[in-house]
Amino acid sequence: MEDIKVNATVNFIRGFLKLLQLDGIGDMIFALKDARADQMVEDSFNFFEERLTEISISQLKSEKEIINKIEELGDKKDSLIKDYILFLRQREFINENKFDQIFNIILSSKAKIDKVDKTTEEIKESTQEIKKILSERIENSEVFNGLIEKQLKHFTNRINDFYLEESLQEINDIQSLSGYSKINKDIILSIKSLEGTIYIKKYRFEKAEEIVKILLHENIYNERICNFLVNYATIKKDEKLKDNILNEFRKLEVKHEKILLKEANFYFISKNYRKAQTILAYEKDGKILIKNELIESDDSYYLLGMIKFYEKEYISAENYLKIAISKKNTLVAKFHHILARAFHLIDKKFAVHTLSDEDRAKLRTLYDELSNSEYRDKRFLKIPQLAEEYWGQRLSILLHINSKEALDELLKIDSSIKNLRSIQQIEADILFFNGEHEKAKSILLDIYKVENDKNLLSKILGSFIILKSFDEAKTFFEGLSEEDYDSEGILASLYLDALKEITNSDNLIHKADEFCKSLTEPIYIYKFLGEYYYQQNKIEFSKKYYTLCINTISIPDYPPRILFARDLFEKKFYSIAFNCLRPMINDDYSAKKLFVSKAIRYGDEEDINISAEIIDEELKSNYDYNFWYSAKADMEYNRNRFYTALKFIEKLFHDNKTEDNAYRYAYLKLMINSKEYGEELRILESSENEDYLMIAATCYNVIGNQTKCEFLSLIALAKTGSFDNNNLYAQFIQLHLFRNPDEDKKVEFDEVNSDCTILLSSVNEEFWIGITSNNDILIERNNFIFVDTLFYSKRNEKIIQLNGAKKNDEVLYQGEKYIIKEIWAINTRAIRFILNYFDNPANEMGFMKKVSVNMDDPLESMKPMLVELELHEKNMLSMYNLSNQIGLSLNLLARGKGRNILDVIIYLLNLPNQPFFAGEINNYDLEHSDFILAPSSIVILSLLELIDDVTNHHKNCSITQSTYDYFKDIITQFDEFEKRSNMSIGIDEGNVNVNSIDDFSQKNRRKFFVDLVNTLSKLNRVNVESTAEELDDNRMLITLASKPDYDTLKQCNSLNSVHVSDDLVVRKLRGFIGKNIRSTNSISVIYSLFKDDLVTLIDLIEKLSKSKYTYSFNLNIILNIISGLLRDYRIVGSSSFYDKAINIIHNSLTVPVTFNEQMNLLLSIFNFLYTHRFTPNADYLIEQLLRTVSLFVSLYNVDERIFQDYLLLIVGDDPEKVGYFSKIFRSL
Repeated sequence: MEDIKVNATVNFIRGFLKLLQLDGIGDMIFALKDARADQMVEDSFNFFEERLTEISISQLKSEKEIINKIEELGDKKDSLIKDYILFLRQREFINENKFDQIFNIILSSKAKIDKVDKTTEEIKESTQEIKKILSERIENSEVFNGLIEKQLKHFTNRINDFYLEESLQEINDIQSLSGYSKINKDIILSIKSLEGTIYIKKYRFEKAEEIVKILLHENIYNERICNFLVNYATIKKDEKLKDNILNEFRKLEVKHEKILLKEANFYFISKNYRKAQTILAYEKDGKILIKNELIESDDSYYLLGMIKFYEKEYISAENYLKIAISKKNTLVAKFHHILARAFHLIDKKFAVHTLSDEDRAKLRTLYDELSNSEYRDKRFLKIPQLAEEYWGQRLSILLHINSKEALDELLKIDSSIKNLRSIQQIEADILFFNGEHEKAKSILLDIYKVENDKNLLSKILGSFIILKSFDEAKTFFEGLSEEDYDSEGILASLYLDALKEITNSDNLIHKADEFCKSLTEPIYIYKFLGEYYYQQNKIEFSKKYYTLCINTISIPDYPPRILFARDLFEKKFYSIAFNCLRPMINDDYSAKKLFVSKAIRYGDEEDINISAEIIDEELKSNYDYNFWYSAKADMEYNRNRFYTALKFIEKLFHDNKTEDNAYRYAYLKLMINSKEYGEELRILESSENEDYLMIAATCYNVIGNQTKCEFLSLIALAKTGSFDNNNLYAQFIQLHLFRNPDEDKKVEFDEVNSDCTILLSSVNEEFWIGITSNNDILIERNNFIFVDTLFYSKRNEKIIQLNGAKKNDEVLYQGEKYIIKEIWAINTRAIRFILNYFDNPANEMGFMKKVSVNMDDPLESMKPMLVELELHEKNMLSMYNLSNQIGLSLNLLARGKGRNILDVIIYLLNLPNQPFFAGEINNYDLEHSDFILAPSSIVILSLLELIDDVTNHHKNCSITQSTYDYFKDIITQFDEFEKRSNMSIGIDEGNVNVNSIDDFSQKNRRKFFVDLVNTLSKLNRVNVESTAEELDDNRMLITLASKPDYDTLKQCNSLNSVHVSDDLVVRKLRGFIGKNIRSTNSISVIYSLFKDDLVTLIDLIEKLSKSKYTYSFNLNIILNIISGLLRDYRIVGSSSFYDKAINIIHNSLTVPVTFNEQMNLLLSIFNFLYTHRFTPNADYLIEQLLRTVSLFVSLYNVDERIFQDYLLLIVGDDPEKVGYFSKIFRSL
């Protein structure tokens, strides 16, 4: 209280000295009034009565000092004071020297103030001395201007506090003074602008318009005048006036941030929220940030909050309004902050029916805030329009909390407010929800009778229909004149809704046809007919009338288009829905968003292309970041561009870590076979959503954590309860069906334990119960049931007596005797339940094919399936063998067989008569050229036990990181994927083969990969960077080859390294990456290692040639081998090195598709040997090679004339050569 009294004192002194009307007027009118509370006025006057005789004005030496003293007082008490000076009476007080009257006015109030400011002691002069000072000031306009400016600020504050009538009276008093017209025109117009502001706040726009005309005519502008004019332009949505006045602001050199706020407010009031937001803020990393020049302004945050409020983004609105309040605690910001929090809960379809108890508790808190005296007692509620908004929103919130309380509160409202139309309409809603339907209808009818507002007709007719008063609706409509009808048929369609219930179809359609002919734009009649035929399941008729409905709309930005489109999308009339929205997407942001969101999923190519352009354009604007990034991700996903989709979802997730974003992020990672999961997985595994839990289980399966996989997937099933979820079941089966259980994890049990399921059977019934130590699968809302099994905690008293019971034991359960028929693991029960569920034809899923197995002869009964698998395998082999003219990559072959690249390479190398297409050898000097190993060459070199030699000898050899990760992942997944089956079943030429895989073989396979990865870790590893767009552009290439192969080719192209690969298709694809990529197969590496070790070189090449490795040599290599043999070795015959060399060439001729090529190469070999014919053993080689050629000519049924031509190519025109080879032929 002391602070308030001090404040009143300071206000008094400021007021006394402040309002001097000078500049030739010769009068002073003043009064005192505390803006904080009226009761303080008397205290203030009484203080002056006590202290006035002590004042010595002579101590104030000049007018400037007086002004300084006023400023000192203001600065000292600025946090508390409110100006409370009012102008009183008339100028005769001064002209007639009636200071006694002035003094008496001051002394007229009675009260006491105990505390005063020390500065007041400086004023100790008499009333006569005050007269002297005031007389001196009359000549000083500079002092007057300073003081009048402060009075104008006082008016502004009072108007902002909704002291509208008082302020208007004060202004009118000033304007009535005889000397008023003599003061500066700028001041007169400023006061006029404040008067106009009052009229705007009082919703008296006609009076405000008169003042606007005066101000524009005078063409004199200052900041205060411009403020009023731009506010008027905003209210009237006059963009031309707004632009003109903002230009005047700029001429006045008003701060740029103030102009921005004025412009933003204009567009906000005009409901162009997007433009208003772009003026105020920008988006960065998914967040809307206020521009730097506006960051200190509470108005900027308030406006942005209101934009989000009206865009129904209530959480964002709440956040921005909260910041605005922290900067300036205004009542209007607090009011809308409460509304934002409330509307977040209630602005939903059927919210009054679906709110939870927790939501209603939150609303109760907000309602209490809105109901306190701070709002109810404020002066702005005296303005009917503001009171209407306050009470309307307050009652709407209460209606969602408790309709009975809303009815009680409604009765407390002042009649002046209650009689407002919008309040009456809310009253109708409240009555309706309190079951007083007739009263609600009556209110609407009463409003209509008084106001004859045609806008109420649709609501009245609608209420009749809701109340099923169809005859009354018919009567009411037929009582309207045709002039009451709207041209679009809204009322007529409601009439038809009522008529539909009380007449036959022929009459209904006849009446609808009449409306179609009589109305100029029967939009809603066509819509009614579309809906009517849809309900009759006459889909083509329905589409016809919906099409007519849309085609009848002549206005592109017709607002109901959005509602129509939503209805059409729900009916899956996609083409009509897109035609409905398309004209509107350039003008309406909501229509644009709806169009894009639906076109991504359901649009044709044209709609998708339109959407793609819209998305790219919107992403540039950085507005509504979350929606457009999400739309972009969905668009790219539907185009199978998963890497690009992942890029956008990744950014969304990092900016907004919701469960939905985490789900999409993890799902896309699965789509690109990623093994890296982080925070998104932690969010998903703690979710209450069963789909999110199952995707988390899938992620854990991918990274090899089967314990977590089983744990989460079971919880996901538990959360579905008795509701059958086909997709969830399918995911569970794919995760668990083909996995072998660990040795210590049984499928079935002999006795009941703390984690099992039990089949109980009696004469009358048979059912499953479960016991678990995992409380997470005990879901109370599902009555603890899932997979048709009732689960209990292991400590539940109802099942404690079952512990230790065995199969076939008789047990007591819930007072009844049962036999335990089965005891299964929980996972086993889930799998078998789901398999049985999918056995029903109505529940079949495409991912799984049923096979009936006869347990007496299971292999025979599986034969049809195995034959189908054999055909599939043969088809894949045929493509690998170039039946498609291209081949099949090892990657695709491995995926088709469900294996890794090692398995498929071993399979090809060991398959009889099956070539291994590695591609040609090129003569690159790998000693001095950098080269990169592809996965296929790594496997080949590892099988030959050469990978360590490569690591030790070639420091210029490297691999890509993705190649290393590929082999490392095989180890990570080994125990899960490699051990899923301990046997393989196949069929070959009609015979069923069963191959078992013992533990020793499994351990050897794992050791192979472990050793390989350890060796690869010693090589240089290159991390190849690719943009998401690049990966998607090359999606087909990556699918054909593999990601490691793609990275290897890309890196070779980038560094001009040699590409070493044993996959012919991958090597063919290198032209898509770079035209100049140098490529060779593993023989080049082998040759670089052992070119000086002829014995090892021949042995290694022979091994590969026996497996039809194509190509195992080129001319350079084979001639170097032959030269070495001729130079260093003399022994020929069986098992000699000569014989090995001949075998290499022999084996190369066994591949029919390369026979001609190899025959041409042999020409060069023959010519080489002929030139060395005098070297020992050269003739032996020629003779053996000719024998080999003759053998294959015969084997392949080569025409004799072709063979003769081939021999002629060998000998040419050289008589000596002819003789030499003729002699050898004769010896054969």
